Amino acid sequence: MMFRALRYLAYGILALFIIAYVGICILLYVKQRDLLYFPTVALKISNAEPIFIEMGAGKMKGWIVNPGKTKALIYFGGNGEQVERNASFFAKCLPEQSIFLMPYRGYGGNPGAPSETGIFSDALALESHVRKNYSEVSVIGRSLGSGVATYLASQKPIVKVLLITPYDSIANVAAEKYTIFPVRWLVKDRYNSVGYAERVNSKVKIMIAADDTVIPPSHSFKLVSAFKQEPTVTVINGVGHNSISSAKEYAIEVCDFLK
Repeated sequence: MMFRALRYLAYGILALFIIAYVGICILLYVKQRDLLYFPTVALKISNAEPIFIEMGAGKMKGWIVNPGKTKALIYFGGNGEQVERNASFFAKCLPEQSIFLMPYRGYGGNPGAPSETGIFSDALALESHVRKNYSEVSVIGRSLGSGVATYLASQKPIVKVLLITPYDSIANVAAEKYTIFPVRWLVKDRYNSVGYAERVNSKVKIMIAADDTVIPPSHSFKLVSAFKQEPTVTVINGVGHNSISSAKEYAIEVCDFLK
């Protein structure tokens, strides 16, 4: 009787474990975009002009720094970044280029909700809008934005691509963080940069934070090896994922590459 009771107890514990495990998997699947995207509120800035572009989700608001130049740069930010904060930096760093800072859908008061499909669609629409008035277009992608920049460069004739703390794919990064769950089966927004990289014909530079714990450098180096033309790689020591832009080398590397 005792052994039977223990066996039933073991079955009961196993059943509870399975139910809890499946429940967590369902929760991760349903709530995954809340873990990936952190929409921001818009800032009031005075050193850039507001622009409005009709995209899939509606009329999107962004900013243009140094309008009226012949070359353009599009900046795609991180998953919790207020891209307009970069206006002063770019105004000083690249005075001969027009810089477009467009928050993602759902960010900065823009309509819609962020998703890979939606953000990619908006990136294509933004590039088409910029292309009408500029002879050359380059892109920067930071963190989440590195996947957007890589995708755009695989689809359009982008001159230069600068990727800051990039990943090979969001699915791979997530799988490494949540090892006990079948993340690769659950992820909706994969941002598979490593798959798009081989179709990029641009001049590419990649900047890596040596102490990055959000996107470990190993994922950045996997992306490096995927480009058919070897990118220039800069590793900045002593900084992490969010602090890389505070390093003195950051401004030098960004400005030198894009000038």
